[in-house]
Amino acid sequence: MNTFQKSLYQKEWHICGSFINPDTFAGAITLINQRKVTFDRIITHTYAVSELERAIQAQAGSESLKVIVKA
Repeated sequence: MNTFQKSLYQKEWHICGSFINPDTFAGAITLINQRKVTFDRIITHTYAVSELERAIQAQAGSESLKVIVKA
């Protein structure tokens, strides 16, 4: 068992996946790229990957709607 797997086990992490509907995903991306849909009002915090812990804390707090982590 590697270190990451051991951490998952010991800390009882829960990992949740998400589902992308193949029939609507491409259309949604097109709308976003054409700026017909914007998310400026719901993205309240943006962090670098190096600030991941702060991003997770912000998302868990009550003052954020959506938190973005950029590579």
